[in-house]
Amino acid sequence: MQHAVLYRVMLVLVGAVLGVLALAWVHEAGAQSTARGRDTITATGVGIVPPGSLNLSSAPVVLSIHVQAQGPDASSAISQANTQAQTIKAALEKAGVAMSAILVTGFSVFPQRGEPRDPSSPPPIVGYTAGVDLQAVVSGTDQLGAVITAAIAAGATDVLTFLSGPPQGQQPPTNNLAAALSEAMDQAKTTASLAASKVGVTLGRVLAVEVETPRGSFFGRALAPWGLSPGSSPFLFPGGLPIAVTVTYKIER
Repeated sequence: MQHAVLYRVMLVLVGAVLGVLALAWVHEAGAQSTARGRDTITATGVGIVPPGSLNLSSAPVVLSIHVQAQGPDASSAISQANTQAQTIKAALEKAGVAMSAILVTGFSVFPQRGEPRDPSSPPPIVGYTAGVDLQAVVSGTDQLGAVITAAIAAGATDVLTFLSGPPQGQQPPTNNLAAALSEAMDQAKTTASLAASKVGVTLGRVLAVEVETPRGSFFGRALAPWGLSPGSSPFLFPGGLPIAVTVTYKIER
């Protein structure tokens, strides 16, 4: 019996020692990992390839279209918004957008409140607003003006357009691409240098560079209240194609 008790005690002691050693190893490994993390600084910069560098007539363009409707109750507001969305979809198809390229991406409904009758009570609900968000993809900017005009004429309250990527099969000219990369890397180095100076260390050599392919540039906006006359082109704001460069530097102490 005594041997059995002693055996159990020894097992408990051995387990406790192993547990302490394991905790010590985890703490040491964590400290080493943290130390390695403190030996580098990573920063990201963005350069812009000028919009004139590419022929955008074949670039895929995404339209984000919003429509909303009001009604005395939620059901009527939702019904009107859905009807308006279907009208817009039909107008987009008539303007040349493929049915498969048109998607419903969002829906919302919220109450409209009037003036409070009693300061101690919440404002009364006087109606509801429902909204539907559509997304359409157009192949090239040549078709863009007609599609936006059709969407707004069919009742869209807001249309956002942006490039979903560079034109298929095209690359920016080498000089423009090099300038954008240089701009991005200079920006990343400036940010990393400022961060290093704030913590009292010196920026060392480059350890890693990651370059993100140009895509996703904001391209323009058209609001229904401004109106677009039939056949006119929307006013667009070319923003170029961004290139993001992430650079990791070694810290010199």
